[in-house]
Amino acid sequence: MATNESGSNRLEMHPILSKEDRKNKELEHIIQRLEQGTTLTHFKRKYPKIERKYFRVRLDTRQLMWFALASNQNGPSSFIRGILDLREIKEIRLGLANNDDQSILDTTTNDTDVVRKWERNQCFIVYYGTGFNLKTLTCAASSSTECEQWIRGLRYLAKDSLNAPHEQQMDIWLRKEISSVDVAELTSCDEIKMKDLKSFLHRNSYKISSQQLKKFFLELDINRSGSLSWRKFRQAFYERLLFDERILTELFIDYFDQRDDDDNEQMSTDNLYRFLMDEQHDDDNNELIRTLLASYFYGNNARLQIERPYLNGQEFSNELWDQRAHSMVTNDMDRPLTHYWIASSHNTYLTGDQVRSESSVDCYARALRMGCRCIEIDCWDGPDGKPVIYHGHTLTSKIRFIDVLRTINEHAFITNEYPIILSVENHCSLPQQRYMANVFREIFGDNLLTEPLDKNGNEMPSPNQLKRKIIIKHKKLPDSSSTNNQDTNLIETATDFDPSNSIKSGRLYLECNEPKGWRPFYFMLTPTNRIQSMTTLPQAI
Repeated sequence: MATNESGSNRLEMHPILSKEDRKNKELEHIIQRLEQGTTLTHFKRKYPKIERKYFRVRLDTRQLMWFALASNQNGPSSFIRGILDLREIKEIRLGLANNDDQSILDTTTNDTDVVRKWERNQCFIVYYGTGFNLKTLTCAASSSTECEQWIRGLRYLAKDSLNAPHEQQMDIWLRKEISSVDVAELTSCDEIKMKDLKSFLHRNSYKISSQQLKKFFLELDINRSGSLSWRKFRQAFYERLLFDERILTELFIDYFDQRDDDDNEQMSTDNLYRFLMDEQHDDDNNELIRTLLASYFYGNNARLQIERPYLNGQEFSNELWDQRAHSMVTNDMDRPLTHYWIASSHNTYLTGDQVRSESSVDCYARALRMGCRCIEIDCWDGPDGKPVIYHGHTLTSKIRFIDVLRTINEHAFITNEYPIILSVENHCSLPQQRYMANVFREIFGDNLLTEPLDKNGNEMPSPNQLKRKIIIKHKKLPDSSSTNNQDTNLIETATDFDPSNSIKSGRLYLECNEPKGWRPFYFMLTPTNRIQSMTTLPQAI
């Protein structure tokens, strides 16, 4: 916490809620409750147990933390079990969304009475991370009301953290970096000692000698108290460590045409307007300038009341980096579909390599939410007459065709409404292909494109014409004149290459010349064929 002029301590934080959201007292109450924290049941995938932990949100660093319970079970202990950055939250789902997540409850305990005490509306799953394969945090609240509060509050904070102004995001990152993870020091930004500053600079690869660091620290620590207030540290970080104003002002020297009393360059309103027109090619809109100016004063509009308002170098830098100032790029989406590059995914269902990794329906949700408009479905005959999806002739796991379609239907148009192309690699027999056709129609309904939009058209329809449509890309069956022979060949091929119909399958070592030695391959023996993988398997599975 910083000390103001009257000597009182207060935590310097920008308002979490906008003016519009502050009118919503219910949401404000939810945020306050999440900051205070509650006890939730945590389900762990890797261990056959469940644990009750204390969860709370730290607003100044925008993190979700969970702790082991204290001995009296009424609050957090001093031991942090996990931390989650709210900016990394990609999705929060109510309940247990699919069979994979249902298995969490089934395997956590042998006591079925314990498993059954949670209802679907008491559970939620947080998907987070920076990679394609997301991490999950699965919890159960004591009531459906508490569960709804956690979901609503976390969704709001995750979105608000991503959309915060650039300077506020830098403040959040700075507090997170300088803060201790010890529960007793959760608000330890009030005093930054030299050892904290040294550790902070080292973690962020900022090279400075001990002598230079000591000199820098003493220049700021005028009272020789041995520590810096958060306000002083923040100012020094921006002005002397992160941001060299001279670089920016020299680069845009033509726009910084006035100086303040301390001889620092300033950009006038007229020159900001000229910069937006000449460099950014923005619309001729004077109101935009006043909006940009107002957004960087955090509610203090005193400088806006003067005759010639201005931006200093740091405020101009914030404007350049702020996502709110980035104009939306408007593309022409009325040309034929074949005129565009399409974001595509290959082997969409795989979480890892193509030999032995897991297949997951969540990969389809992730790809669609990341903006993919063309995804692959690799279909093979299933043992119950219903197709499965996996990487054929490998050790990859199988997922149900119908589960994949349900996931696609749920997530297809959340990111945008432009058409989805399903690239179907079909290895199924005709009976199971008929099942696929029925399921396509049943799940996608009117969104499934089954007829040309313009039967007399001589070019493909545009993305705008195909909004919210699902297009199947698939090889056509042969003409009816050769259907019988083709049917037989197709069924025989699918049967021969299905591992479930093999006589023997597994790992077999072959002696190889390059590299010399015995190498493992995947083999499958069927009544008519011996099938071998093209690449070697890992030495251990």
